[in-house]
Amino acid sequence: MERELVSKALVDSILRAMNVMPINLPLLTTLVLITGVLNMAQSGVIIKNLSAIESLGRVSIICSDKTGTITKNEMSVDRFEINNEEFYVTGSGYQEEGDIMKDGRVISLKDDPTFQKFVDSIILNNNAKLVYEDVKVKVRDTREIAIRRARGSPTEAALLVLAEKAGFLPYDIENKYKILVEFSFSSEFKRMTTICSLVEDEKQIFAYAKGAPERIINISSKIEINGKIKNFNAKLKKELSQRIKTRANQGYRILAIAYRKLIEVDKPIREEIEEDLIYLGFVSIMDPPRLGVKESVEECQRAGIKVIMITGDHPATAKTIAAQMRIYKEGDLVVEGKELENLSKTDFDKVSVFARVAPSDKEIIVKNYQNDNKIVAMTGDGINDSLALKLANAGVAMGITGTDVAKETADMVISDDDFTSIKDGVKIGRGLFSKIRTVIYFFICINIMEAIIFFGYEFIPGFILFSSNWQHIYIFGIVHSFPSLALVIDTHPNDIMMEPPRNEEQILNKNMWKMLLIQAFLMGLGLVLAIQFTLAGIIPLNEWNVNAYFKLSYIPPNTSSEELVAMKARTMFMTTLYISETMFIWTFRRPNKSLLKSFKDEDFSYTLLIICLITLSLHVYVICNSYELNDTINNLLNLNFQLNFMFLSATDWIICILLAIPGILGIEIFKYNARKNEIIF
Repeated sequence: MERELVSKALVDSILRAMNVMPINLPLLTTLVLITGVLNMAQSGVIIKNLSAIESLGRVSIICSDKTGTITKNEMSVDRFEINNEEFYVTGSGYQEEGDIMKDGRVISLKDDPTFQKFVDSIILNNNAKLVYEDVKVKVRDTREIAIRRARGSPTEAALLVLAEKAGFLPYDIENKYKILVEFSFSSEFKRMTTICSLVEDEKQIFAYAKGAPERIINISSKIEINGKIKNFNAKLKKELSQRIKTRANQGYRILAIAYRKLIEVDKPIREEIEEDLIYLGFVSIMDPPRLGVKESVEECQRAGIKVIMITGDHPATAKTIAAQMRIYKEGDLVVEGKELENLSKTDFDKVSVFARVAPSDKEIIVKNYQNDNKIVAMTGDGINDSLALKLANAGVAMGITGTDVAKETADMVISDDDFTSIKDGVKIGRGLFSKIRTVIYFFICINIMEAIIFFGYEFIPGFILFSSNWQHIYIFGIVHSFPSLALVIDTHPNDIMMEPPRNEEQILNKNMWKMLLIQAFLMGLGLVLAIQFTLAGIIPLNEWNVNAYFKLSYIPPNTSSEELVAMKARTMFMTTLYISETMFIWTFRRPNKSLLKSFKDEDFSYTLLIICLITLSLHVYVICNSYELNDTINNLLNLNFQLNFMFLSATDWIICILLAIPGILGIEIFKYNARKNEIIF
């Protein structure tokens, strides 16, 4: 007989323990992620991989392209140099309105033979097109206007606009020549060359080149000035390089232009064609920074996130733009892609700008940061960026300029190509990380506490914790469900970007586990004391409990005095549990703030407060209407739920509140000490 009782107690305890398993935790976590996907979509971040949301929330390194992400990608030639003279260009964008200026006067260079070759080069060695598109705008009435846009490279489109401002029509120039061979731009050569012949005289063959100034200068042996070709000696090259560096330091993108005359073209070899060029000049192209990027970078830096700028531009240009955006600071390093393999870890950690970067260099950058246990977000738009996007913890493709391959490989797509959207994505990702952690903390804490109590009381003779399974359902059907659902739709902390990055840290770190176990113990202690004090008579039965004045408690017929005490113990336990579990949410919801401050903050959640009050009100209703509710359920409807909770007096309610306080006050003291010691949860 005794063995059967032990066996039954063991089976019941296992069933109780199974019932406290957080089976709805995966569902709630998925709901949090889905709400995050919707929020990110509103911020222009399209999520393709749910797990990437958490990665974005943990990010400590953001590697961002310069062109189009930090800058607008709206190129326009601001000035150019030929014949060792610099000329200023008016106008902006892709509109052909504008003039060539020198010393404050409008001038014409159409008759300058060197400038004519310069224009021929920038038009023929060019794959961009300028087209007009009808766009709907709303001023007073909705109407369509024609907007001029670039198809192809914005940099090449800016060169076409320069030719137009100088009085040349690209169409006319193109009809004068026949394209024979094109050597496309590549990250290896950092230049593009087109071989073409005159339509009227096919023996007149030219190779027109443009590209990185240091590369074009190195492969040029001559220079043309005012139609005359001279030797391009070391002194001239040094002086020119200094002028180019000056413009690059001002944030201009520099392209050098050169050409050479060929005798014949028969199976041309690129390296042979691109040598002994005749240097013509260079253009200074301005790509203005996007609005709000500097503020977004600063917000990321306050969050402990290091922002890295990656570009194919000249180091001086990259450094200037990065400094304007607060990415580059005094003491940082600017490194070219070719220097990466020989860079020490100490120097690598000082780098904030990578210039002249090839797509393969991005992979090295990502791996180096990941080897240092950093979570890396990498942006990319080209086919060659796909490996780096795949390798990064959060691969971010560009929605406007990105190729289909890049978008397919990436974890998320930025619809507007704006760095600010990446920052917003990180902020939302951090909020989701915080929310998921809160939900997990809620269930683990209450489940550890309840499982130990439920399991333990199965073996205590003379007292049954639950007189019916419906009393147990009453716990996880209401107090486990409503507050946890409210946590899913809770607000994000408004100072989430003031916390340090999480990197590879567990969702519940060591300090969170300490707080969780202390809270579970203090809450459990209050529940056990509610039971034991009642069973021991320290909290006695009173007239309100046993219907001395009115029929307030539902007491089944022939109930013994021992069972009356057990009924009150269950009711005191359940009431303390409801108070504890609806109130303790507020202590860990913002673990790095005091309870009072979290109530005062702008991110205070009235939704969570209302749901907690509704949950507690339901229990108050069940207790205060014990007789009517149980009589209706058990006798009139014959459902036999047997909730059977007693009516509690005001004194009983006060005792329950006092027993619930240690689980709240104790954690607030723990959090205060943590803040004092600068511990971050």
